Amino acid sequence: MPDTLLINAASGNKTLCSTLADLEGRQVGFQTLFRLRPHRFDISLREHKEILRHLRARDAAAASETALRHKLGASAELVAFFQEHSPQPTKEDVAT
Repeated sequence: MPDTLLINAASGNKTLCSTLADLEGRQVGFQTLFRLRPHRFDISLREHKEILRHLRARDAAAASETALRHKLGASAELVAFFQEHSPQPTKEDVAT
């Protein structure tokens, strides 16, 4: 068991353990995206820093706009990956 899980479990705080397990589970999807599209990590980090900067400035509209752009960009990367790695129909497939 990784140290962080051991420490969390030792806390006896079931809500904390459940919340952290949920967050860890959600992180797997992000790690998958970064493995498929390694360049996306730097873009994502810049976008998160920009969102945080807007939040600190109390500019909710800019933070929201940046967060939406971030989500759409990540989605577009996944779509592009699957389009690049999907079998292309042959002439025979189109004829049937």
